[in-house]
Amino acid sequence: MVVTNGILEALGEELGGRVHLTNAYYSALNAAANKYFKGNGVSCSMQNSNDFLLLGTNQIAVARAGDDFWTEDPCGDPEGSYWLQGCHIVHCAYNSVWMGHVVLPDWDMFLSTHQRAHFHAAARAISGGPIYVSDRLGQHDLELLKKLVLPDSTLLRCVAHAQPTRDCLFINPLHPHGPPLKLWNINRCTGVVGAFSCDGGEWCRVERRFRRARHSPERAQERQTTACYTDVDVWRTDAPSKSFIALSHLAEKLTVLSAPDNKVPIGGAVYAAEVRGKANGVVVAEVRVRGTGEMCAYASKKPKRCSIDGRECEFGYEEEDGRVSVQLEWDRDKKIRALQYLIEAEDVKESYSVP
Repeated sequence: MVVTNGILEALGEELGGRVHLTNAYYSALNAAANKYFKGNGVSCSMQNSNDFLLLGTNQIAVARAGDDFWTEDPCGDPEGSYWLQGCHIVHCAYNSVWMGHVVLPDWDMFLSTHQRAHFHAAARAISGGPIYVSDRLGQHDLELLKKLVLPDSTLLRCVAHAQPTRDCLFINPLHPHGPPLKLWNINRCTGVVGAFSCDGGEWCRVERRFRRARHSPERAQERQTTACYTDVDVWRTDAPSKSFIALSHLAEKLTVLSAPDNKVPIGGAVYAAEVRGKANGVVVAEVRVRGTGEMCAYASKKPKRCSIDGRECEFGYEEEDGRVSVQLEWDRDKKIRALQYLIEAEDVKESYSVP
């Protein structure tokens, strides 16, 4: 993890100049990362003129996309621990629009015990970049971290970098009365849309810093917005289906957006899905997943039986929204689990899986 590259400007005067010193530094950094860390490294100092020469290394193209994460306002505003977090997410989101075509944007660390830790955790989850925290030793919100990382410490990252939705490209999410910031990303076969209330801060041209916005409430307020599958920009002209199943994470609500039509949307934890024919009057929907916790799926009728790796398991079914839930336990010996839903053929319209 590289955090001292800003010092190159000060040291370059008697060592051949900044460019010469940076070239030497960059070569040594690559050699050290390759020798001691198998090529893994993160250039995590916020970007300035020096850092743009250090966008990742030869082995890994990860670089910071915004300002540092601040736990509170460095100028002393007691409410800065709230409104300043929105500024950070806005920086990273809009910078990722162009930086994501050059490097994998890194949205910086955060504290899992911070007042807005869940806000930051959701942003990191959709960012597509690395996730890391700088908690003090022994001071962790483990329940929050378990939502981001699998028991073997691997991440279920989105396959691209997060970007603002089209209707947010030319708005100011920091405005006290403006709409929330919406971000989109994709998994293997599905998309993710996140909405973030970022209001409360503004850029002061006189003081040349971010501060609490004038006429702004002390803390970010709840905002309402709409989301559609076309918010996932790659689906505007080439959607994988004409129908979608939406899962609201906070509300834990499953919504059928249109009539099913033989497509199986797949989430980040799902590696493959297949619906096999009506042999013996039974349809078998098999989903291969990785992870632990509740696996949520949609079925138009209650399945007759569910199994994990060939063993029958308990499951729940909600008549109201067609939600089928199965609890997956972690198995360190099996990275990919096979989950099967058995449904009588005459009951079946289609079945859908969601993350």
